[in-house]
Amino acid sequence: MNQRPISIILYGPDQHKLEVRQRVLNAIGHQVWIAKTLLEVNKIVSNVRWLDLLVLNHSFSKQECGRAIALTHSRWPSTRTCILSAANSRSSAQVTAYVTDALRGPVRLGSRFELLVAGESSSCSHLY
Repeated sequence: MNQRPISIILYGPDQHKLEVRQRVLNAIGHQVWIAKTLLEVNKIVSNVRWLDLLVLNHSFSKQECGRAIALTHSRWPSTRTCILSAANSRSSAQVTAYVTDALRGPVRLGSRFELLVAGESSSCSHLY
């Protein structure tokens, strides 16, 4: 794991799923905030010192995702973004496999998020 915890915003419509993911990621040492609305994302962005990763739910429109990304990038341009895709998503096979692997279990979820924020950008470091 990184020397400092990864700072993550989970943005999605389902409070229960957000809270479960938050507990899992907190348990493996990450700092995690959850947001159900763009207003909540804005409040977090305004009050958090640093953000490594924005995780978006696939059910948001491209416009909603774009607004959340713009908010985080206005303060931290190097923040990575991950959109959790649906099973019927049209994303590339490599990206879909990467995200699917990340969702197979709590440890993999955390380790994949660590890979997203570590080192150089890759095809999987910004999943739009």
